Amino acid sequence: MNRSLVGILVSAFGILTSSSSAVLQPVKIAGVGQAAPGVPGAVFQSFDQIPMIDQNGTIVFRAFLEHSGTVSDGNDEGIWSGTPGNFSLIARENSLVPNGTPGVPEGLRFESSLLLGNVSGHGFFFNSGNLGGSQFIVTQAGLSRVAYRDMNMGGDPANPLLFHGLAGPVLALNASGQYAFGGEFLVGSGGVTDSNKSGLWANLDGTLKLIARQGSQVDGMPAGTTWSGDFLYPEISDTGKVFFKGVLSNGKFGFFAFDGVSTHPVALNTDQVSGAPAGTVFGTVPVAQPRINSRGDLVIVGNRLWLMDASGYHQVPSAGGVSPPADVTDNDTVIYLRNPAIYRWLVDGTVQQIATSSQYGTLSIPTISSAGHIAFIGNISLYVAEPGGLPVPVEVLFPFIASDRFTDVEYNQFSASGDLVFTGGTTAHEIYLVHVPEPSALLLLPLAAFLIQRPKQVARVI
Repeated sequence: MNRSLVGILVSAFGILTSSSSAVLQPVKIAGVGQAAPGVPGAVFQSFDQIPMIDQNGTIVFRAFLEHSGTVSDGNDEGIWSGTPGNFSLIARENSLVPNGTPGVPEGLRFESSLLLGNVSGHGFFFNSGNLGGSQFIVTQAGLSRVAYRDMNMGGDPANPLLFHGLAGPVLALNASGQYAFGGEFLVGSGGVTDSNKSGLWANLDGTLKLIARQGSQVDGMPAGTTWSGDFLYPEISDTGKVFFKGVLSNGKFGFFAFDGVSTHPVALNTDQVSGAPAGTVFGTVPVAQPRINSRGDLVIVGNRLWLMDASGYHQVPSAGGVSPPADVTDNDTVIYLRNPAIYRWLVDGTVQQIATSSQYGTLSIPTISSAGHIAFIGNISLYVAEPGGLPVPVEVLFPFIASDRFTDVEYNQFSASGDLVFTGGTTAHEIYLVHVPEPSALLLLPLAAFLIQRPKQVARVI
């Protein structure tokens, strides 16, 4: 291509992205002092958790109410869900759980510490009474309680196993309403001790089933190989396959999957990678929530970066050094941070450099959508990008929270159409929504994206 033309186009792109027309304007959808739906006379006082949004654009957030009239310390927490201008109260501290809610006896009230957990993209979950209280899911079928303190989990009817609480802030939920969670039995119930209290449960067919338990034999492993430690951060695909991080008594650890019948390893630290040269092992797999797409394709950050799909394991062109976790979209595009840049890997092997620290400052691990929208923080600024496009700044009031780093738990802040929710504004925070436009709406972005795509060899394995 003519170098002069490239220079002109890149310069034009720089002018465009620095102009106000290229800055995305968020819309405040819930703010301090606004009327709180479902609580007559009450107004919002603060928002202290990252809001979430599902694939269809339904938003869920937790808020505190300003104390006045009938609102006090004992009933000032709540969870709301809906769309901008049409939010409904789902749960409020000390209010009655709606009659007829599955798994709930008449007269039960929501407890304090109404906390949102991670969202799968097709509904959401929250706990009432923190991790040791009641666990609720909200899907298209409505509200239901799936686990609670002292729940009878089977065993000897004279001395049953009792549920004690979740092991972490994750209850995985898929499009069909199937779910999985890690938790603990109550020590002392049913002969439970500290060495066998942890378990992993899944409901794939309407019945809750224990699929792994601390101290029990691991499916398909030599006799005497048992599960060790807690079961944290499970994930579940829309095909009903459960993924989780597991640790074994023989010192091995990594990702496992449950197919409805048995568990099997998919990426253990010392295992040979199937189809790779002899001696290629996964290496250290971080303690984090597995990253999968709706089909159950898994991205694995070990010594190198891998994508596992129905055809096997595929090495993402990377020389290692990837900051976990990486993530994968529904079309198997892999997004990852390898300092000093964020990359997008396409299934045809193309590697695109999305952002570098020299351009944007210190980069966070990006938040992505199932369709490939990307949001990340560069220094103290928020940027978003359409699939295939380049980052565009979002005009926000600081401080703001936009899941600036996934850490162990993935929070869904994008809908399938590219609506991003985040908190910002004052120290009490407020909730904002911004729509990531189509690339054509940003004029030169697709062309500029094409011009700066890196050839495949830029991320060659060394």
